[in-house]
Amino acid sequence: MNILLNGKMLAEKIIQEIREECEKLEIRPRLGIVLVGDNPASQIYVKKRLKMQKRQAWKLSFSN
Repeated sequence: MNILLNGKMLAEKIIQEIREECEKLEIRPRLGIVLVGDNPASQIYVKKRLKMQKRQAWKLSFSN
């Protein structure tokens, strides 16, 4: 039996659950990123985290 997962939908559900739990606990998640070098895959990861941080209003520390 095969199961097809919708990763985007699952991610949104998980993020929503985290948001609700944070509101209940009155906390604001933080993410720290240190980018070393110029690996394109790492730069994409950082850009996606920055986009997510803006959407979720999480605190983010970024060092390059």
